[in-house]
Amino acid sequence: MILRGIDLDSVVPVVSLLMYRDDSRSQVLLGVRRQSATSTRHPDVLSTPTMRIPVSTMVDLLSAESERSVELVPPYFMSLPQRRAWQVGVPYSLATPQAFVAEALIARKLGLAPALVDGDLRAELRQSALAYDLVHDDEGGYEQTLMLTMSCQLSVSPPALPSSSPGYSLLAWVDAGEVGTAVTTKDPVRLVPGVSPLQVCIHGLCVRSAAFALANGG
Repeated sequence: MILRGIDLDSVVPVVSLLMYRDDSRSQVLLGVRRQSATSTRHPDVLSTPTMRIPVSTMVDLLSAESERSVELVPPYFMSLPQRRAWQVGVPYSLATPQAFVAEALIARKLGLAPALVDGDLRAELRQSALAYDLVHDDEGGYEQTLMLTMSCQLSVSPPALPSSSPGYSLLAWVDAGEVGTAVTTKDPVRLVPGVSPLQVCIHGLCVRSAAFALANGG
């Protein structure tokens, strides 16, 4: 894929996992971001599991797409054809950049490295959406963010999904059919009834990309 309208050296590449609980695709995983020493931006935001990656890795991931040329003007959202699938949590999966990135995210942000190593978590992965936008923070700054949403459908659920993880103070399976409405109305309680709307917000590029992907066959 050829990206026009941006300087890759100036963007922040991010991968977002749209993780389905099972093949019914009725529930997806969201979490409330936890501020940590290595991840200080956007705490208390309801988010898909995300992780920053090197620019070179993003180029490798997008090389699996067609050679079409796209002009990126924020806010930009594009559906990807999902013709190719990669397996996560299986022998030799780390030979592909797609599975390598997904497994690194699952291990680092969700704390599920043992389930991956033991074969207790396996999934099929597809690249479903690309987004580009200016992501602002509470301090008045912004980052030019290039986000690749990867659909990750679990074929074997982990023994127990933790209620929190190193990257998220709360993890929950939510109704996939309600994500779009919750994003539009900025209502996190619609997805996670127990959270406080005064403490948790839902407005990030990751959930907007997730809603876009879900509405476009993601």
